[in-house]
Amino acid sequence: MATYSDQALAQLTAGFDEVAGKVRELSTATIERRYKTQDGRLHGLQGFMRRITLIYHCINNVYAAIPPDTEDIPVSSTRNHVLVMLHSFSMNTFGALDNLAWIWCCEREIDINKHHVGLGPKNIAVRSTLPQGIIDYLSGLEDWFVNLYGFRHDIAHRIPFYIPPYIIDGGSIEKYNELEMQKISSVSAGDIDRYWQLDGEQAKLGKFKAVVAQGPVNSRLYFFHPNMLADFATIHEIALRLIRALDD
Repeated sequence: MATYSDQALAQLTAGFDEVAGKVRELSTATIERRYKTQDGRLHGLQGFMRRITLIYHCINNVYAAIPPDTEDIPVSSTRNHVLVMLHSFSMNTFGALDNLAWIWCCEREIDINKHHVGLGPKNIAVRSTLPQGIIDYLSGLEDWFVNLYGFRHDIAHRIPFYIPPYIIDGGSIEKYNELEMQKISSVSAGDIDRYWQLDGEQAKLGKFKAVVAQGPVNSRLYFFHPNMLADFATIHEIALRLIRALDD
């Protein structure tokens, strides 16, 4: 069974097809802009657009390695490859917001402590200088900021996320646990071949879901295909609003 319904797959396909155009729009807005300051230009071209290029690369690689309609269990190397892309995506999404904040502060010549530069809920010193329309827009994204910052913090400082090889539904848990006990007995008896046979039987009970989690139990699940598109679309919208406000 695929992770997503047919309707959701159609929406993901449509969203993915829009990414390249949004990258070009950001490139045009950022590269063709006439900057007042060298630092503003540096953060725009070498900071923000580099990150957008990497974000685009990550989205393409994830969708190619594990397409949204995947039903088969991906091998470990594929799952690890996607994890690297997801970690890079998260860090560069976070960094892109900071680059946008720096562009704003440099171009508006706002004297501010570098540790206070950002667009998140705690970056009041920067937000207070923004047009009211952008302040209101960012205020409506509080939950998004919390999730973004939390995901980045976990990757950098706590327990990194992983892609479970498969998920066991309620109807198969008893059989799965029975096989697990047999695996333990096989190890105790030194029968490694039997262990791997039982491990394969466990895998047949599982269904792949395109999610990341922090642990095998009691962990929130992150459906990475739609979330990548949503995060990129949010960065795209914030960037265009901010750049247009600079040029007004």
